[in-house]
Amino acid sequence: MKQYTITIEYLKDILGSSIANEDIAKTYIINKMMQGRTGLSGEIATQKLDEEFENLKQDKALQEKIDEIEDKALTIFYRNHEGIPSLADHQIKGWLKDTIAFLVGEGEITGKAFNKKKDSGTYAKDWIKRWVSERVMFPGKCRFFPFDYRGEIKLYDRPLRAKTMQGDRVCLASSELIPAGTQCTFQVILYDSFTDEFLSKALNRGKLWGISQWSNAGFGTFKVVKANVEDYEEEPVKFG
Repeated sequence: MKQYTITIEYLKDILGSSIANEDIAKTYIINKMMQGRTGLSGEIATQKLDEEFENLKQDKALQEKIDEIEDKALTIFYRNHEGIPSLADHQIKGWLKDTIAFLVGEGEITGKAFNKKKDSGTYAKDWIKRWVSERVMFPGKCRFFPFDYRGEIKLYDRPLRAKTMQGDRVCLASSELIPAGTQCTFQVILYDSFTDEFLSKALNRGKLWGISQWSNAGFGTFKVVKANVEDYEEEPVKFG
């Protein structure tokens, strides 16, 4: 296995993607768990969510923002234990899963591991994402990687359009925004089968497809400004 330390710089503004309202967030996670989409047990999912909201309480200014918005239709950045806006480990893993699946589908990444197909003959994206998920880890208790940004976090309002049984509906959504130029350094551990080539091609796509919310509109695109790699060796288990 290898451990990579990667510093990215955002080319465009970043929008927060975490749900600000605790009750809504828990309902959302429970629904995903019932659909088998979290890959986590109920106990672990609850622990992670409780940790996230404990971290949010460290940022008093953020709590004031949440209280000001009556309907709580606000998405925010994750905070580390010091209350600093951060990139969460599951965001990095999720982005890698989606990106590798896309690149395999486009034929830009090939290999025996990706030859498994569904009965229909199309690429099994679920299988590819599972393959990636099992090979991407993070060191120690690292869950949140703080942003290095300047200035104040702003709120960005935008319309959301949806088709409902009652017809088209439009509502306003607010998200925390950190400006382009912000940097973030994170560590990730990869099995050797997740090669440097796979990682390089995935990270290069960051210039076109960003991490965090509204990436299809160009938000959160980034470039790599520094990348280091070293062998990762776990301490052997000692039996008495």
